[in-house]
Amino acid sequence: MVEVFGGFGNQIFQLNFAQFLKSYGFEVEINVRDFKRVAKENPEHLTVRKLVVSPNHFDHKVINNRDYYKYKFRRNTRDYRLINKLFKNEKKFLLVTDKNFKIENLKKNNYFIGYWQNINLLDKNKDYLIKSLSNNQNINTGIKKEKNNKTMIHVRRNDYLRIKEELPKKYYDLAFSYLTENEISQGFDIFTDDYEWCKNNKLFKNAGSIFSSSDSPSNTIKSFSKMLIYKNYIIANSTFSLLAAYFGESKESKVIYPDPWFKKRGYNDELFNKNWIKISYD
Repeated sequence: MVEVFGGFGNQIFQLNFAQFLKSYGFEVEINVRDFKRVAKENPEHLTVRKLVVSPNHFDHKVINNRDYYKYKFRRNTRDYRLINKLFKNEKKFLLVTDKNFKIENLKKNNYFIGYWQNINLLDKNKDYLIKSLSNNQNINTGIKKEKNNKTMIHVRRNDYLRIKEELPKKYYDLAFSYLTENEISQGFDIFTDDYEWCKNNKLFKNAGSIFSSSDSPSNTIKSFSKMLIYKNYIIANSTFSLLAAYFGESKESKVIYPDPWFKKRGYNDELFNKNWIKISYD
C-alpha cells in the first residue's frame, strides 16, 4: 500500500513510486484517505490539500475498506510483542528523507508513507507519467501546445511564510542576472500564491503576466497546464514548479533552481536534473 497525500507535486511522486513498485511485480494499492482526515482536523488551515488527479488515470487501484481496516488493525497492534510475531511478513516504510528504502528489504506486505522525491525514478517512468497525466484534458493540452520563448517564474509564499521556508528576493535577483548574462531573457510570466507581493515588488515590474489562483484541484491543474508551455524555468522550492519544468523543458531549455532547497527541512539531493542550473543564495 502506498499512501498518497500532500500537494499536487507530492502526489505525482507517490503515484510514480507505486508504478516503480509495480515494475518489480508487486501488487500495489493506493490509499487516499489522509485527505479527509486532514480536512477534518484542520478546517481553518491556510492550505488544505486535496486529491488533484485520479489514481485511475495512472492505472492504480485504490485500496478497499476491507484491506484498509486490516492494515489499520495491524498498525495498531504491531507494537505488541506476541502479536508482532504474527506479522513477521510485513514491513512499514515511514519516510522522512526517503533513505531507508531498498527493494531487497521488502516483505510480503509493505506499507509506504513517504514522498519518494527522486528524479531518477521519474526518468524510469517518464513516458508512463506523460501518458497518465495526459488523461486529464487540460494537462494534455499543455503538454501538446507549442512552447513560447518566455521564462516561467514560480513564487511560493503563503504557506511557506508560516514555516519560514519562503525564498528570498536574492534568489530571484541572481536568477535574473544569470538570464541576462547568458542572453536568455525573452520576457517572463509569474505564477504565484501571493499576487500582491509580486505585483508590488520592483524586481518583477517587467512581468508580462502574473497568474494567481486558489489551490482547488481544478485551478491547480489549470495553472500546471499553463506552466508547461514555457521554454525556460525559474522554479521555487516546490515540487509543483519542479514537475512543470521537468515535463515542460526541451533540450534548449534552461531550468534554474534554488540552493538550499529548504533552509530548515531535509530534502533529497537527488531531486534535480544534472543539467539544471543551481543558484546558491545563502
